[in-house]
Amino acid sequence: MPKLLLLLIVALFFFTGCEEEPPVLPGLKFSSITVVSNPPGAVVFFNNKSTGKITPTVIENLEPGFYKIDLKLDKYIDTTLYTLVARNQQDTMALEMKENPSDWWFNWNSSNSPLPLNVINDIVLDAFDNKWLGTNGKGLVKFDGQTWTAYDRSNSGIPDNYILDVYIEKKQPYMGCNNRGIWQV
Repeated sequence: MPKLLLLLIVALFFFTGCEEEPPVLPGLKFSSITVVSNPPGAVVFFNNKSTGKITPTVIENLEPGFYKIDLKLDKYIDTTLYTLVARNQQDTMALEMKENPSDWWFNWNSSNSPLPLNVINDIVLDAFDNKWLGTNGKGLVKFDGQTWTAYDRSNSGIPDNYILDVYIEKKQPYMGCNNRGIWQV
């Protein structure tokens, strides 16, 4: 009976002494990474999971290991960084995000704007950032970034709807057309 009691005490001590998680070593220090982006405001993903944070931010309590950091920001190309973290390391990752080239341009044409014709012979910008477009049969078109204005033989004094060249002289547009010379708008 004393052997059974001793065995029961040892078994009880053994099973109650076990923990679900591995033990933390005394003096174990975790690491952190400060993530900075230019421009700021990128959403931070850590190992493919959203952190709910935006740059600049700090990711703390990291154990040593290999990590993946993704940054996502509207109108910028998603940026990925891989890093190896050592114990007790505080590091800063500064990332320059690149603009997405697909957001640089917009293709205006006669099906998505009041542009009367898709064939443009010349484009000139004036001092007020107006775009003047000489068309191949539909006159002269002015676009101020919001409003399209078309000038042709039916609504203005231009002598021809075929505009080969447009140029600006002292903030005033001039244009030239087939066999009709140069005239001022």
